[in-house]
Amino acid sequence: MSSHHPPTPLSILIIDDTKDNRDILKKMLREVTDWSLSIEEAADGAHAIEKLRATPYDLVFLDYRLPGATGLDVLAQIRQ
Repeated sequence: MSSHHPPTPLSILIIDDTKDNRDILKKMLREVTDWSLSIEEAADGAHAIEKLRATPYDLVFLDYRLPGATGLDVLAQIRQ
């Protein structure tokens, strides 16, 4: 049985101000799939918005409490 693999890496952005949370999520994502993943991180709202404006991501994990902007502020930027 063959598994389907996306032709390009799945691009993921993890937005969380707690480094341990970002590290745990990255580890879990890499363990649960054999897909190719391109994982980037942002530790605050300003950097998250900057990355989101520059790169289209397939999946975003977004913390609610962030320095510089709430998760809802970042979400509003994603929707624009």
